[in-house]
Amino acid sequence: MTLNTSITALKAASIFTIICGLIFFLSLFTPVRHIAKLFFDIAIWPVDGAQNIDTDKSRLLIAISGGMLVGWGIMFWQILSLIHISEPTRLLSIS
Repeated sequence: MTLNTSITALKAASIFTIICGLIFFLSLFTPVRHIAKLFFDIAIWPVDGAQNIDTDKSRLLIAISGGMLVGWGIMFWQILSLIHISEPTRLLSIS
């Protein structure tokens, strides 16, 4: 994999992470709630629709998860922009 291909793939992954975090956060306020319910229904097997994300505890955990995903996505983007592009071998020499 070339450097440009890896940068493009990692930036796409960071954008996807940010979008997932925003969907989680927006599911607390908007009709996007159905996407979050579907995600949690698939994540907590079996797919039966029994998961309730309308409780206070669930809403708090969804908000925290959304914020963490957005933060991680921004962190990945910054690592790519500030370290990986300018010094691609630096990440490999850390370990």
